[in-house]
Parts: sequence; structure tokens; C-alpha cells
Amino acid sequence: MIQKITKIFKSQSDFTKKLEQCSLTKDNFVFRQEDIDLILQYMIDEKFIKEFFDVYISQEMQTYTIKMKMLIIIHQIINLSEEFSSIFNTIRFHNFNKLKHCNRNNEAWLLQSIQIPFLQYLQKLSINIKDIKSYRTCLFRKQILNTNLVIDSFKLINIVNQALSLVPNLKIALTNYPYDFLLKRTAYNIYLEIHTFQRQLINSLSALLNENSQAKEVEIYEFLKEVQAIEQKMMFFYQFHKKFDPSQTLIPPLKLKIDVESARCIERSAIQEREVCQQLRQAKTKREICSSSPIIDYQLSCERGKRGPQYQHLVLQMNTQGNQAIVWDQQQTFQEGVDTHTDEKAIKEEQNSEYIKK
Repeated sequence: MIQKITKIFKSQSDFTKKLEQCSLTKDNFVFRQEDIDLILQYMIDEKFIKEFFDVYISQEMQTYTIKMKMLIIIHQIINLSEEFSSIFNTIRFHNFNKLKHCNRNNEAWLLQSIQIPFLQYLQKLSINIKDIKSYRTCLFRKQILNTNLVIDSFKLINIVNQALSLVPNLKIALTNYPYDFLLKRTAYNIYLEIHTFQRQLINSLSALLNENSQAKEVEIYEFLKEVQAIEQKMMFFYQFHKKFDPSQTLIPPLKLKIDVESARCIERSAIQEREVCQQLRQAKTKREICSSSPIIDYQLSCERGKRGPQYQHLVLQMNTQGNQAIVWDQQQTFQEGVDTHTDEKAIKEEQNSEYIKK
């Protein structure tokens, strides 16, 4: 009773009124993009962003459909507004684990299998959003000798793997609830995002394979294995894309092809480097290396600096309509194939960001 009286006398802003009146806060499967565009203009102001979360974290808003709508909105805005991301990182969703309709068993499974893991993914994405943007825009402007590229790449791999961990349960959910439009929208957005990340990782791998790169063979070998594993998971994701992409607008995952001899050479180099590092560690523990260790490290670094021609034969195949194969070598920087959907998304994000700033 006290809460109801408080709510009556509490003054609402125009933004809160619009949010509560639109489709984004209704307990149904109606989800209008124009409603997101309407609230988007408010998402640069700290006051309105906090009001946005105040509406969604309240106990009466914890139905399955409203929580799904909130997650979709967060996923869409998180890449557009740094202010939104920073505030989102501070929010504690105390009521999120609660069920509004306890008699609906399907909602309990969807909460534990889809919604909570998806929220955790968004939180991880938000924490690293600045690094991801920097990684995307500055990849080829970075010096190849900069070892931060390896570190940043593995950070992105961790994020991609967390998103891909949702895929098996998404397939089950889409099979059991084929008319759930919110599930379809979620799966569609996740696929688009991971596809973009996959492209960026392949670009990074190309840069690290440059013969002037100082990246260790072990790092390149582990990176290559991770990229190949992501490709397999993306192929599994794409196998049931018709369940969430009926118009078939999504393109297949990118394919990485490398000849057997080059792969074996990279693996042998990685094993040799591991053995050398192990020998150095053992020697240090026996106090056999003292002041000479920097010289040895420098020599190893110089040996890594010159790669043989086997590193020049990496073939990156873009599985587009033209099935275009692109060969990357020392003189030719890897150029991205035509990906209209990804490019349109990137252009739209830039336009939305400019619109928010204005």
C-alpha cells in the first residue's frame, strides 16, 4: 500500500512516461524498433539512463517478456553510448532471478538457460566495450611489433566464447518455442555481433603472421587453434539460422583455410619454442643463467622476427555469395570482403552515435 501511494505522488519525467507507455515495457511479444529509436535520444543523460534502469529493475517488471525486451535494448544501446555502458556496469539486478509467474515452467528454464547467461555476457561486453572499440578501429594502425595485439585478441576470444556458450540453449529454446519473436531477435543480434568479432580476429591473425611480427610462435599457434574452434562453433550456430532468420539475410561464418604443410610448420615451431622456454626456466631455477639471460632473450626475439615462407601461405576464404578467396602475403594487407550486412550495421551504429551526440 505504501509503495502504491509513493508511486502516485512520485513525479515522473516525460522519458519515464514514454517508456512505460510504449511496447518496451508491456508484458507481451510486441517489440517495436521505433520505440527504441524514441528512447535512444535520452541515453546520453545520466539522469534518464538511471530512470531507464529504475523502471526495469522494479519487482513488478520481472516477467519473461519484459526482461527479454530489456536485454535486447541493452544489447543494442551498449555499443552506442559509453555513458550508458558505464552506468549499466554499476546496476545490481537484485530481482532479475525472480519469477513473476511461478506457475510457468518454461519461464523458469528460459530464465536460467537464456536470460541470466545473456545478462552475464552483456555485463562482460560492457566492461570491455572501450577495448573492443579500440581493437576494432586501431587494429591496422597499431605497430606489428606491439605485443598488445596478442593480449587484446585473446580478450576478444574470451568474450566470443562466452557468447557462443549461449548457442546450444538458444537452439533448444528456438525449437521448443518457434513463435517467440524475442528469442529470434536475441539470436539474430548475437550472430551478427560474433560474425563481426570473427572478422576482426582473422584480421589480427593476418597481422601477426607478418614476417616482421615479434609475436611468439606459441602465441600464433594457440591463436590459430582458437580461431578454428570459433569457426566450428559458428558453423553450428549457422546450421539453425532459419529458426531466427526466416528471411535468410545472414551470411555464413568466415572460413579460414591453411595448407597442411604450413599448419605443421607452425605447430613444430610452437613446440620448439615451448621446449626452449622450458629449458630456460629449468636453467634459471638451477641458477645457471645470470647476467646473460637478457642476451639470450634478445637472440630468441631476433630469431622470431624472421619467419619463413611457410607463414606467407595463409588463405582466408570469405564465404560470401561470390565465395571470394583472399590470399594474404607480406606485400598485400588483408582486405575485408564485401559484407553488406556487417557494413550496414557498422554504418548505422556510427550514425546513431552521431545522432546521440547531437
